Amino acid sequence: MDIQSKKLSLIEWLINLNDERLLSKVESISKEDDFWFSLTAEEKNEIKQGISELDDAKTFDYEDVISSHRK
Repeated sequence: MDIQSKKLSLIEWLINLNDERLLSKVESISKEDDFWFSLTAEEKNEIKQGISELDDAKTFDYEDVISSHRK
């Protein structure tokens, strides 16, 4: 199912929805800000770099990282 089909399916579901509590929850989700937009450019770059390193299997053992900071 492509994204447009998913959107149409959700619209149909919302049109037929009569549960006020559930509608309120959906409404509150729609008003939430995406945290990504509150990040600085530097923070976004660090996250992107981390994802890239994970994709390239450039990872470090947790214990090695912690022990190096305890020295």
